[in-house]
Amino acid sequence: MRLFLPYGKWICTEGTEVLFNRDYSPIWLRKVDGTVNSIDEDTWIDYLDEPDFYFADNNTPWSGDKVTFAKCLRVLKEWAVENKSSRLMNSLTTAIESSNTDLLKRKNRQKVFPVASI
Repeated sequence: MRLFLPYGKWICTEGTEVLFNRDYSPIWLRKVDGTVNSIDEDTWIDYLDEPDFYFADNNTPWSGDKVTFAKCLRVLKEWAVENKSSRLMNSLTTAIESSNTDLLKRKNRQKVFPVASI
């Protein structure tokens, strides 16, 4: 759950929103036109102000807090990604299949968003 449920949301200067997980890895981005895409988990997000958080350490969805779990699922549903796999989750599958957990280690975050190529 910690990997795929949203912990919060960043808002970028041009209005793009980015959901991130509890490890502050970006998982989904939604452009101003409503288009939603998975984003590379090693991307540094240049965002405005403080993020919006969906829960705190005392009410995590993986600790059995059903209200928080439902809230996180509702966010994924609003973004129309509740049944989709992010790049991060695809990395997890690859790491398990190859028995190589180094694939999941945080990298240098040299990619920066927003950029014109995404």
